[in-house]
Amino acid sequence: MRRDPPRNPPPGPLFDTPLFRNPQPPFQLMKKNAMLLAALQRVPVQPPPRSTGSRPRPPRRMFSAGLFALALLFAASPLSSRAALIAEDDFDSYTPGRSLVGQTAGGTGWAAAWGRQNAASTVTVSNAPADLISYTLDNGAVLGGAASGAVLVVSSTATANGVDCQYALFRDFETAPAAGADVFLSFIFKIKDLSQPDGAAVSGHNLVQWFARDSAAAITDTAGSVGFGGGFAAQVNNARSADVGGRLVYGRTYFAVVKYTGWDGSSYKSCQVWLNPETTGENTAATAITRAKTAAAGGSSSATGLRLRSYNLTAINTGAATGRYHVIDAVRVGTTWASVTGLPAPGAAGATPPAATAGAAATPPAATASGRTAGAAVAAATPPVRDARAQSPLFTMDFSYASRHVFRGLKQSNDSFQPSLDIPIARAVAGIRANLPGASSEDYEVDLHVGYRTNITKKLRADALLTLYYYPEAEGTETRKSYEAGGGLACDLFGITVNARLYYDFRKDASTAQGGLSKRVPIRIGAFKTSLDIDAYIGSVSSRNWTPDGNVWSPDRSYKTKESYNYYGGSVRIPYKLSHQATAHVEINYADHDGIRRAAPKFWFRSGIAVVF
Repeated sequence: MRRDPPRNPPPGPLFDTPLFRNPQPPFQLMKKNAMLLAALQRVPVQPPPRSTGSRPRPPRRMFSAGLFALALLFAASPLSSRAALIAEDDFDSYTPGRSLVGQTAGGTGWAAAWGRQNAASTVTVSNAPADLISYTLDNGAVLGGAASGAVLVVSSTATANGVDCQYALFRDFETAPAAGADVFLSFIFKIKDLSQPDGAAVSGHNLVQWFARDSAAAITDTAGSVGFGGGFAAQVNNARSADVGGRLVYGRTYFAVVKYTGWDGSSYKSCQVWLNPETTGENTAATAITRAKTAAAGGSSSATGLRLRSYNLTAINTGAATGRYHVIDAVRVGTTWASVTGLPAPGAAGATPPAATAGAAATPPAATASGRTAGAAVAAATPPVRDARAQSPLFTMDFSYASRHVFRGLKQSNDSFQPSLDIPIARAVAGIRANLPGASSEDYEVDLHVGYRTNITKKLRADALLTLYYYPEAEGTETRKSYEAGGGLACDLFGITVNARLYYDFRKDASTAQGGLSKRVPIRIGAFKTSLDIDAYIGSVSSRNWTPDGNVWSPDRSYKTKESYNYYGGSVRIPYKLSHQATAHVEINYADHDGIRRAAPKFWFRSGIAVVF
């Protein structure tokens, strides 16, 4: 009976193309026996040399360089300018303790800096811990920052009630939306009254109204009304809808979305508002989440910017425990729901997640007959559980170069191009990733994955992942494919994310346990704003069938190579936002292991560009 590996593996419907077909010549019996003896002695050996009859390989360095150049074209192309996001500001680039007005313009997408026309309006940038706010969306994205960054505090100079500031604050867009186009606004906020305890219902008027700015400010313009009578409502022609979900609560952070709509050729006759919606909740009809208002007259005649009106706010005097004010952060304006409810613009400090480092990934080490690990294509296959990189727009592409490809402490290849594509679907994500080494002696790898994440509490998140790994250039007894399931928990504690993960590879009968810590440190040098994303991890792998496709040379195919080892490492990553859609990133990594005879990878670097569409 023939026991040699088949000359060609059965073609699969997905990979049955000339690029992925891989003729595999049989090997000599003495080579098989040598490999069997080495495996029994747990001594790694090199796989048999490739036959001269094997398929020729393309000039890889030229191919990878071409793909990376394509990534640069994507980042700089007009396609990026078609982003639905119009403008955003997280207030982190301003000097805390000073008025927002008069500071150098921050954020992106604005024509000029913030302005005001009412001297009684007080708009102060604050980084005081008591003022900082954050809100975690259902997709895992974190808006604002409860431990770092800055916020806007809107109050007034008044010590008595009834002060009305029609132009408390305003700002125009650099590129206004097309005439009559729907415009979406989102922000997070909390209302404070120092004479009232946090948790009490807001009473009376403690008001900030968000108007679609036009050429002539009027109370009849279209607005989202926050704090009128203690509620949140839609407003047109100075008439308001019913409050969303009843009265607001002092000291609680909310996520608000406002839609200026109902264009009739002359003005926006309708407004709709949402309070704490899910990222997929645009079409909900629940009155606890959304309300709308339409009027026959009035309405903003355009939406060239934002105008904030404040009413009945008072000066802050902490010593006397008096003062009514709003705290605001994470302001975004766009022409679609997705543009203001997805992940904040990439690269903003506190918004872009650090890429999972080698060892922090969800993909399994797919072993070859020699015991070397073919590795996962990219070390970020698990849907991030801190700030979800997969945002509401259509898809995310990442084009990265790595000086080494390292997976769970083991080096897989030298310099490699690592492209990836992720498609978010509500709380799920599906995607494809690849590792394409520059050296022709090192194998390509293509991985398909689908994952799901959810918030258990505000600070505790969970996710699950299924991954298929495919090695199109595998020959002879090298592993050709593998499957893994994984899941984990992540919890935010004192500004640090603690995570624990478990994985199981079905073909390799391998279990992996891993724990890690992550921390984001915002950095600002003048106008330059980014962050240091720091990760550390430790894990253990135990496999009872380390070479699943290498057992064909066992007389009865019953022998299974066992392997186990520990690994540990970390990374420091710096992202930098190039545009609303493109983010450059560079990272330094370190990894090591024990319990397996493999050269330690130690240090390597990775850099690239991520583009959101």
